[in-house]
Amino acid sequence: MRILVVQKEYLIALDVKEALAELLPGDIETGSLAELGPQLRAKSWDLVLLDTGDTADMDRRNASAVLASGAALVFLTGHVDFSDGVPGFQEWPVLVKPFIEGQLLDVVLRGLALVGKS
Repeated sequence: MRILVVQKEYLIALDVKEALAELLPGDIETGSLAELGPQLRAKSWDLVLLDTGDTADMDRRNASAVLASGAALVFLTGHVDFSDGVPGFQEWPVLVKPFIEGQLLDVVLRGLALVGKS
């Protein structure tokens, strides 16, 4: 499984990466929102955990790019108002930070199931 964790804060990306590595086998990499496009083009990903950005427009562009790449999508956010879904992408699971490790696997599996990769 190839997983990309795209996060504004590097230390949070590392925490998510380490937690995922304990739960799922495979290649797990981290990236930033600024690097999202090049990383999506450089490799085929099964799953992208995507931090919400500073604007709704940025969230739509980034999420659309992830989905166009064929990857499953899980949102990472500190915005509790997104706990029921990111506007325009409510069908995709959301992991609200700080998260409990037990939640991580459940949310990841729901994202993968939406594109038939679980």
